[in-house]
Amino acid sequence: MTKAKILFSCVLAFFSSLVFGQAENSRFGISPHFGLGMLLPGAQKAIEGNQRMNYLWKFYNIGYTTNNQGERSFNLQTTNRIGVNFNYKLSNNIDLTAGGTRINYVSAYKPSLNYDFQGQQVQAFLDDFNYLSLNFGVKYRAYNLYYVVQGNFIPNVNGFYQRRKEKYSSDIISGDYTNTSGTGLKFNTLVSNDLKYGLYLGIGQEVFLGGDTELELGFSFALQPLYVEQIDFYNRGSLIGRNRNNKLINGVFLGLKQSFNFRKKEKRPKPKKKKTPRVEVNEESFEIGESAVRVGEDLVMDEIQFEQSSSELDYFSQQSLNSIYAFLLRYPKSKIEISGHTSSEGDRGANIELSEKRAEACKDYLISKGISGRRIRTLGLGPDRPISRKEEELNRRVEVKILSME
Repeated sequence: MTKAKILFSCVLAFFSSLVFGQAENSRFGISPHFGLGMLLPGAQKAIEGNQRMNYLWKFYNIGYTTNNQGERSFNLQTTNRIGVNFNYKLSNNIDLTAGGTRINYVSAYKPSLNYDFQGQQVQAFLDDFNYLSLNFGVKYRAYNLYYVVQGNFIPNVNGFYQRRKEKYSSDIISGDYTNTSGTGLKFNTLVSNDLKYGLYLGIGQEVFLGGDTELELGFSFALQPLYVEQIDFYNRGSLIGRNRNNKLINGVFLGLKQSFNFRKKEKRPKPKKKKTPRVEVNEESFEIGESAVRVGEDLVMDEIQFEQSSSELDYFSQQSLNSIYAFLLRYPKSKIEISGHTSSEGDRGANIELSEKRAEACKDYLISKGISGRRIRTLGLGPDRPISRKEEELNRRVEVKILSME
C-alpha cells in the first residue's frame, strides 16, 4: 500500500470516528469533494480570412505532447476540481461554507489549417493549467435538493498558466508554430487579466441513505476572460487569416461530496447486571404486552408518542416501553431492534436525525431499568418507510422487532 493510500485511510478513519463514535450532531462539519468537468470555450472572431480554431469538446488528454523545440513527453490531464469545505449549520435548511478548491482545466483547439510541424501533422493545440480558489458561500436545502452559491477568491491564476499542444505543445502563451516553409500559426497575447474573483453555482441531491454523500452539478465562472489572444494563419510565409480568441476559466462540473459531521459526546448510564430465571421459549410467537410477535416481525408501538420535534418520552410512552422491558426480562438472551419513523413533512435529513434520537431515547429508558445496551439495536429511518400515504400521523411511530432469541 502506498503512503498516499495509508494517509487517506487514516484521515477517513479519523473522520468516521467523529461521525459514528458519538451521539449528537454539532453545528460543524467538513466536506471533501471531487468532480470532473468541461471548460467552456470563449468567443472567437475572424479579423481576416476564413481560418478558424475549432474547439474540441474534451475534458481529458492522454498521449504524447511535443513542444516547439521537439521535446516529447507523455501526459495525462483532466478537467477536474478537488477540495474541501468547512460547514457551519445555521438552521435545518441553511449552512455557511468556506474552503479551498484546486481547479485544473484542459482544452483543445484544432486549427482549420492542416500542416506539418516538427516532422508530424499538427492535430490540435492544448491548453492545460490549474489554480487555487478560496470559496465562501451559502448552502440552502429545499425539498429533496440543495443549492450552493459561493464567491471565489483566486490568489494567482496567471502564476499557474501553461500553454501546450496535443502532440505539439509549448510552455509559453505567445509563440511561433510555423514550419520551415513558413506555413503554420503564430500566437500573440493581446490582453491578460489578473483575475481575482469568480462565482460558483451548484445544485445537488443526497444519493445515499442518511445524506452523507451528495451528487452535485456546478458552474464555475468569472466575469472576464483570462486573456485575449490573436492567432495568425500563414501559408508559405503569406498571411491568410487572423482570429481573435477569448480564453475563459468558465467550466461545468459533476462531482461527489462526502460530508462528515462533528458530534457531541453523550454519557449514557451503565447497564445494571441483573439475574433472571431461564424460561422455556415458545418457538412460534412471543408476547410483548398484549401482542403476539414472531422473530423478524415489526410491531408498531402505538402508545409511544412524542411532542413535535421532541425526543423526550412522556409517562404513557414509558408505560408502553415497560411491556418491552418485561419481554427482555423474561427472555434474557433475546435481542431486539427499535426503529424510529417520521412523516415526510420538513427536511429529510433533520427527520432522520430526529427519528434516531427517539429510538435512542427508548433504548436509554430500557438501559436505565437494567437491560444491557448490547441487546438493543437502534435505527433512525425518518420518512423512508411510510405505512400510509394519506394519513401522515400514522407514519410518526416507533417499531420493535425481535432479532433473535439466542
